Amino acid sequence: LIADNMMASLHNSAQLTAFVECDVTAMVALRDKVRAKYAKQVDIPRISYNDIIALAVSRTLMKFPYMNSWLTDEGIVQHKQVHLGIAVALEEGLIVPHVKEAEKKTLIELAKEIRDLAGKARAGGLTMDELQGGTFTITNVSMLGIDGFTPILNPPETGILGIGRAVERPAVDADGKIVSRTMMTLSLTFDHRVTDGAPAINFLRALADSLEDPAMILV
Repeated sequence: LIADNMMASLHNSAQLTAFVECDVTAMVALRDKVRAKYAKQVDIPRISYNDIIALAVSRTLMKFPYMNSWLTDEGIVQHKQVHLGIAVALEEGLIVPHVKEAEKKTLIELAKEIRDLAGKARAGGLTMDELQGGTFTITNVSMLGIDGFTPILNPPETGILGIGRAVERPAVDADGKIVSRTMMTLSLTFDHRVTDGAPAINFLRALADSLEDPAMILV
């Protein structure tokens, strides 16, 4: 069934994938800072890269509504809320529950709900409401040691973001010195029937900018 859905997605849409490598050193520092602050609070999950990226995606989509849309038989439908799909890998295949109105949630709230949905997915306890109505999806393969890939759209959504591994690489700082920076590749697949390449890439660039300077997520 999953394979059939993926094949249908490829056949019935004009999918393209754009890649960007971003410096997530500041995002790593933010993750570590939040983890340290809540280390002794057992009711708060350990914040991950995925949680911060989910927050950044939700906020950035509000500035680029054409990426938070469906293509239906009646035309393009832009959504005012972000119902964020979180791809969860199971032994029997992939399942995508959704965080409803993700753009309204704090980082901690988002992290809790993502953990809850992933737990339900693995236990087979997701409701139909949690599996329907998504407006954009993120899929994370960083644990597999992959940099970039071409995720397949989850119809009728316009976009899906692939998250690669975070890896230390040498870079030259403003003073000309060699320093170590944490780099990550993001892969955005979008439906060319809904948006041209430049607007989709503008969304991806804005998302990358917010991860390179996490304070921008709040702006």
